Amino acid sequence: MPAVRDLWRLRAGRAGPAAPEPPKKKEPFFVAAIVDGVKRYGRKTKWGLEEWTPTTKGDLRRTGNVWEIDESQMRAVVKWGKRVVGIAESFFPHPKEWRFDGLDQPLDQVSVKSFYRMLCEQARVEPSCLRAWEARVGPLPTDIGERYSVRLLTPRDWASHFKNVLHRALLTRSRSSGEPCRCCGFARENLLHFASCDKAGKIFSNLFALTDEAPLLTQRDRDRFALFALHPTARLKSVWVHLHLLLWEQLIALLVRIELEGDRFDEAQVWVPAWKRLESKILALKERVSQVVRRAKSRGDP
Repeated sequence: MPAVRDLWRLRAGRAGPAAPEPPKKKEPFFVAAIVDGVKRYGRKTKWGLEEWTPTTKGDLRRTGNVWEIDESQMRAVVKWGKRVVGIAESFFPHPKEWRFDGLDQPLDQVSVKSFYRMLCEQARVEPSCLRAWEARVGPLPTDIGERYSVRLLTPRDWASHFKNVLHRALLTRSRSSGEPCRCCGFARENLLHFASCDKAGKIFSNLFALTDEAPLLTQRDRDRFALFALHPTARLKSVWVHLHLLLWEQLIALLVRIELEGDRFDEAQVWVPAWKRLESKILALKERVSQVVRRAKSRGDP
């Protein structure tokens, strides 16, 4: 007599090996033939062609008729998906032999989603801003657009950098009045100048000091970090990228106030609101995570 533990295993369905899966049913092998000028489908038998006729849905159903024809009259069929659609040697376009240009997929497996993606790729044009920045500071990463997301910040936080820096829409004095830089007061003002500006450049050099990464050896590396938080040998943590976007938001806002309201450049007016905004967003994210954890624990989820 089995022990109590063995009986419990039997009740739980854990005794012995699992039952083998039933063998998969093989799909019938169909052929086609022209009989009395009519295309007929079926299966080859020793008496001839056992006829199967297509339904309104395209599936084949047995009719019970057998046509006495020679095997040499039978032809291979072609399937579209799992349905027979014609004689292989005369069917066009054959789903296994033809492809859409730019889409390496059998015709009968092409979905609306994959076809639409192929059309988008063919019509895709690289943004002009990437080519413009490549000529100035070198090629930007192909995934640079991923930083403009709502994982931590909101469009309110990164829209200024996206529009005014990445797409070079910031109205600098070199394109308007021709006056010196609003920050240092003597250099020609443009986007590249802010990276090496005696005053605005300190914002990004101080940010780089917080990252504790290997030093930037060339001016191009310093420009790329100031403009896009890019390091030549390392990938910065996302928190520094987020802080970089917030600093640019506050710097652009300060430039506007200097131009319209006569304010003076003060680095603290950039750092203080940017740091407070980053802190509030991190604390908000922490609270959302803690709510998810508490909810999971209350439900007994692991």
